[in-house]
Amino acid sequence: MLSIGRCRELLGDDLRDRTDGEVAGLLDELYAVARAVAAQVPDPDVRRRVWSELPADERADIIERAAIMEYDGGLTRDAAERAAIAQFCRDGRRRSR
Repeated sequence: MLSIGRCRELLGDDLRDRTDGEVAGLLDELYAVARAVAAQVPDPDVRRRVWSELPADERADIIERAAIMEYDGGLTRDAAERAAIAQFCRDGRRRSR
């Protein structure tokens, strides 16, 4: 997970006029895009690599949802992961700071 400081370091002058709150908002948008991409990637190995970059608490939520969908719902692992990520994206959950 990127910190505000690391984000500033990576983007340098592009963020010099932005407040920490604005940078945090950009990070939220970045993670929202990552979640949306992860939900659409058909290859399970690639999808797991994409969502492995999400914050640990969000990743744990997705894994837990997928396990429930697989076990209780009778979905395949792949279908459960895709459904759990899609549900997580729809929830619009924002990571906490």
